[in-house]
Amino acid sequence: MSRNPFVKPLRESTLEKRVGDWCKARDVIYWKFSSPGRAGVPDRILIKNGKVIFLELKVGRNKPSALQLRHLNILNDEGIAAIWSNDFEEICAWISEKMLT
Repeated sequence: MSRNPFVKPLRESTLEKRVGDWCKARDVIYWKFSSPGRAGVPDRILIKNGKVIFLELKVGRNKPSALQLRHLNILNDEGIAAIWSNDFEEICAWISEKMLT
């Protein structure tokens, strides 16, 4: 299956902005997260009403590295909601389920 040359691929920065705008409209704190000296941590942290979730955004066919998956699993094992996704609708549904209910 070849890529359609007339469809511009979604950039990660575009997905980050869309998710950020969606969060802002719902008063969810949406921060870029970095952890100096520790590679592979999720790149976004979301906070609302005492709930914290971590999100790793990918676009297209990109998938998280083994290290990123390991860190997501560590967070989940500690009872902290953490996922990766490349789908805007899936991300919004997940945030709604974890934070807005």
